[in-house]
Amino acid sequence: LRQGDPGTSRFFLSLEDSLFRNFGSSKLQNFMQNQLLDDLPLESNLLTKSLDAAQKRVEERDYDGRKYLFDYDDILNKQRNIVYYERRKLLESQSLRETILAYGEQVIKDIINLLK
Repeated sequence: LRQGDPGTSRFFLSLEDSLFRNFGSSKLQNFMQNQLLDDLPLESNLLTKSLDAAQKRVEERDYDGRKYLFDYDDILNKQRNIVYYERRKLLESQSLRETILAYGEQVIKDIINLLK
């Protein structure tokens, strides 16, 4: 096998790699203990399938993390827009007194509704 040959790939992975430790099944661990020879490469369908399954789980976990991060960012952006809108309203208002009293009334109403 020559590096760069079209249509072929060979991957090297340590048995101490976090992919094995975190996502390797007990079947894979038993296989490794029984087949482990320090000077020979490990090549088997079980190993290949296990690595593919582990890699898929890693990718799914990472995708879920990105999805949640995107959702949180969307929520923060909505809250940021509300704060900017309220700030702009205060800066442009003729009477801060009326606006502040309206906020106070709303807070009192919210507290009363919570206590009911």
